[in-house]
Amino acid sequence: MAAVISRRDRVREDPADLRGAYGEVGDAGQYASDRGIWPIGKRVRAEAQYAIVAVDGLVRRVYELDPDGWSEVESSKWEFTAVGNRELTKDEIDAAYEAGNLPLRPGDDCPTRAGGAYRPHWF
Repeated sequence: MAAVISRRDRVREDPADLRGAYGEVGDAGQYASDRGIWPIGKRVRAEAQYAIVAVDGLVRRVYELDPDGWSEVESSKWEFTAVGNRELTKDEIDAAYEAGNLPLRPGDDCPTRAGGAYRPHWF
């Protein structure tokens, strides 16, 4: 299972939001933007190995999830922690994909589905 985050290629700023700017903020702030906050259920938090971030229908980033790194930020809304606090390298992604542990890689089609920006992906 993987957690898939789909978004548009834009930055949003909401002064009432604790995160400040979020979306495709780029550079050092991108990891913080990608990691949360998401309405992720208990089963996904327990089983998902990767977070896959798609922008405008194409996969852009992949993170390996720290299974003990989930933090509840708001009631029923969570943020993840990636192993090493970083996205995976191309070689790490290719190895996980070849082993059958990762269903999508950067550049793959990943259309947004109805129901929000986050969804679990079973494969």
